[in-house]
Amino acid sequence: MEAGLKLTENASTSSTTDQKNDPAGSDAAKSDAIKTALYGAISDIGEDNIASLLRHGASHDVINTLTSNVKEHLKVPQSGYDALTLATATLHYILTVSLIPSQRKIDCRGIAVDIAIPDLKTLMTDPRQALIIQIINHKTVPDMSSLQPYKKNIWLISPHQIAGYRTFVIGANFADIILAIQDFLEGTGSSSLKILRV
Repeated sequence: MEAGLKLTENASTSSTTDQKNDPAGSDAAKSDAIKTALYGAISDIGEDNIASLLRHGASHDVINTLTSNVKEHLKVPQSGYDALTLATATLHYILTVSLIPSQRKIDCRGIAVDIAIPDLKTLMTDPRQALIIQIINHKTVPDMSSLQPYKKNIWLISPHQIAGYRTFVIGANFADIILAIQDFLEGTGSSSLKILRV
């Protein structure tokens, strides 16, 4: 692991205290606590340092460090709402910092799409050049074939391996997802990822 990824021990302790005072908590409160802890971990590493690490292909280390820090402080389980919230928030942040083109939380033809890469227009006009990434906590995958007829271009983030789909499993290979997206876009001839490799 990169030396620049060492975190301090006091990140987001206030969030941990809030969770202990209300262990049941609403989903919204849990989500806020997770996001607060995540941005505390980001602050500890430093956004400039994160951008530099991403440019040098260290997204795996960045993702693992951020998620491990939050899990340590908030005792986030391996599955369920909290785990998906952490995975989603971390991925959204890394996509933004990496300048990877994406659209998130969109509705198309009555189907909720968590993430479209590079965008909905490409998905609609040339689905071979686009990804749908769905974040699910169960083993039932909604039918996305009317939007993305190429099943290999439907990726999942889940606590479980889902048969028949490329799945990035939380706590296993989830940290590989940015490099996988990069490889996909480079394979389509996209020039959008030059920030990630120098």
